[in-house]
Amino acid sequence: MSGKEMRERIYGTETEYAFQYFTTPAEPARVFRGTEIYLFYLFRRALEAQGYRKLYEDKYNNFSIFLANGARLYVDRGGHPEYATAECRTWRDALVQEKAGERIIAELCPFIERELQTIGYRGNLLIAKNNVDGAGSTYGSHENYLVERRDSEESAAFFARLARHLVPFLVTRQIFCGSGKVDPAVGYQISQRADYISTLFSANTTTKGIINTKEESLAHEQRFRRLHLILGDSNMSDFSLALKLGTTGIVLRLMEDEALKPGLELEDPLLALRVISRDPSCQSRVRLRGGRAWTAIEIQEHYLEAAHRYYATREPDPLEAEILRHWEETLRLLAEDPWQLHRRIDWVIKRWLLERQRQREGLAWPAPQLRQLDIKYHAIYPQGLFARLEQGGWVDRWVEEEEIEQAKYQPPADTRARVRHDFINAVLDNRLEGTATWVTLCWGPELRHSVELWDPFMPFNQAVANIGKQQ
Repeated sequence: MSGKEMRERIYGTETEYAFQYFTTPAEPARVFRGTEIYLFYLFRRALEAQGYRKLYEDKYNNFSIFLANGARLYVDRGGHPEYATAECRTWRDALVQEKAGERIIAELCPFIERELQTIGYRGNLLIAKNNVDGAGSTYGSHENYLVERRDSEESAAFFARLARHLVPFLVTRQIFCGSGKVDPAVGYQISQRADYISTLFSANTTTKGIINTKEESLAHEQRFRRLHLILGDSNMSDFSLALKLGTTGIVLRLMEDEALKPGLELEDPLLALRVISRDPSCQSRVRLRGGRAWTAIEIQEHYLEAAHRYYATREPDPLEAEILRHWEETLRLLAEDPWQLHRRIDWVIKRWLLERQRQREGLAWPAPQLRQLDIKYHAIYPQGLFARLEQGGWVDRWVEEEEIEQAKYQPPADTRARVRHDFINAVLDNRLEGTATWVTLCWGPELRHSVELWDPFMPFNQAVANIGKQQ
């Protein structure tokens, strides 16, 4: 494998959205009992009404859709609409593509709301990009990173290496990428997901581990692994999402190039995850193997210093340099006073909002009014508190709205998502039968033609380019 390929990596995210229905005061209380199949039907109809181009993943089980921007949309077993971004070579592209998913989901909601009203549900939808509902159920924000596969390394050895080098970073990065939550027991937490992570490794997403061990690279198995992380919070803030993806990519680079010094391991990673989440001052110490106790900021500084040593002998690309600069600044501000990040980091932005409301109305943590505001912070339909802050210039942005608008229809130009985009357009333009997955594209009568896209870095396929020219 070329160094260039793994230097750029493949990034992708999967976001599960909360789908809730509320009756109007004049209507009797009703609970929406729609099945996953019916929810998917509503989203499919809404996509068609909005003019989004799409193909099904399977001819006979068409409950998963690939969009022309390379993304996948389906409804999971818990009734949560899930949006998986196209494959991206950079964390920045992944940020833009995830934000495009927010906009797409929000655009579909008025149509879905009207459809529900036609069958007797007089009320309003709430679609939120959060991780915990009022009943205490949790749903995920998953990250995918393509990592190199060492020829002689078995899976057990690979995950043991992750436990040594990556887990302390993942446990502590919540101080800049947690989205915050009102908690009945402790008032306020940094992370929404910390209380729900129950094991270090898990083979599926129902058992919630820090790292998912399922072997499904969706790429050349001999060359790549797909690292699937399920511990993170869903982010509204550009900065929190950028730092989450960008710093994780850098730490993976350090691990692949053996640039991380051994010796920094948490004594109890799951306990540390909860201790850190419960301390918005970021000053609590967690125990390391060997008896030392460090703060989350100090552990993050350990990784940042390793990154500085690594890039002292090689030039970081502009995106790496950008992340390094903001990573360092964020840790400095967290150490000085986390409130300084009230324009950038989700859990601080939300706490700043809630604290103002709490003081204005004389509320105590965790008053029901504060819990309602917590949910409204994450709402993408109707427009939520974060969106209003963003439009009012109260939070800092990393990407422009024009980029997000374009990403609703266009994939990154430099991954196989571009081939999928070209394929969907070619099949629809030529009125052919076709299906699409992450790896396989099929078309024609009885779907007799197919191509497999095992190289996620390849943005062109000649057979796809020829569709329509042979008619």
